[in-house]
Amino acid sequence: MKKHIATFLLASSAALGVGSEALAQADHEQHARRGGPMAELRSLDLTDDQQAQVKKILDEQREAMRALHEQTTSKIRAVLTPEQQAKFDQQVQARAGRGHK
Repeated sequence: MKKHIATFLLASSAALGVGSEALAQADHEQHARRGGPMAELRSLDLTDDQQAQVKKILDEQREAMRALHEQTTSKIRAVLTPEQQAKFDQQVQARAGRGHK
């Protein structure tokens, strides 16, 4: 049922022109309510060693995503005019102020 709702919301959002950022924020909030990436793993009774390995994997992934985001932002800025860059930088800062990085 949740998959059908998510599919409906995605299709509706696309039809209404809702940006992917809003969808990503909704997905992030839903993920946080479920307990984050470790929530699914808690029921597996992982050993301490497995938990450490999974934590390392998630930390590496988080760092890779951060680097990719910075690289993407840099590439986007490179194609913008100075005025557009200023506006883009303001939007990035505003998003960072709301807890996004």
